[in-house]
Amino acid sequence: MSVTVTVDDALLRKRLAGASLVMGKSIGELLKFYSGPAIMDLMRSFPPMGSTSGTEAFGIQRRFGLAAVGRDVAKVYVTLASVAEDVRTAANDPDDGAVRGFVRYARRGNTAEAHAMLTRLGLGQWTRPDLGQFDAKYHSDSRGRRGRVRRHRPAQIVTDVPVLRRFVKQQQDRVGLEKSGWLRGYQAAGGARSVPRWIRRHSGTGSASDLTRRKFAPTLTVRNAVRYAGDHRGIVRLSLRRSKARMVRGLTMAARRKLRRI
Repeated sequence: MSVTVTVDDALLRKRLAGASLVMGKSIGELLKFYSGPAIMDLMRSFPPMGSTSGTEAFGIQRRFGLAAVGRDVAKVYVTLASVAEDVRTAANDPDDGAVRGFVRYARRGNTAEAHAMLTRLGLGQWTRPDLGQFDAKYHSDSRGRRGRVRRHRPAQIVTDVPVLRRFVKQQQDRVGLEKSGWLRGYQAAGGARSVPRWIRRHSGTGSASDLTRRKFAPTLTVRNAVRYAGDHRGIVRLSLRRSKARMVRGLTMAARRKLRRI
């Protein structure tokens, strides 16, 4: 999804032109120098974030992202062991015969017998989810337009938990994808700050066109091509407004310092 965000940059262009004259640097040089922090702000502002401002450290943002993935998966799947605990409580059987019987039925694929036991124990709510080996389609079917899970009851009771754990790991490895869409732009701007590996490992999700050496109307165009980037129009607008204010302030102060040394 492509989204165009317009920011009034008249004051910024004026400050760039003024600073260029005072500092003896081209507008393109200054534009490129100040674009790095602006693109970094965009990267920080994209999911995952720990707050709406996206100002926390990357490590904190990653932890929020991993936790969000875990919560989403837990909305779709419940483990056989978890349901077996409910069986143990409802059966009140010190020998755990009911638990062993339920687990045996579930692992052998005897869904009818497992459901009959759940119903007898007053656990009919667990007869609605599918019972069996992990199936990723329940996760994909539960995701909304923006990729987040939108359901309130589990869709499957999973009997092969190691497969579920591997799936969670695969989903968590995707954390940082939306941020990575700004990586090529940041590199094109000569960004000096290091970007964590969990963001760098995603490649090919963004682009940059560096025309800052052009004498007239130099530009640096960056594009985030990640699937859900278009859903963050408001985030992009706020980030660019913050960055424009910082750039104007930075250019003004740099020009004043230069003038004082003349």
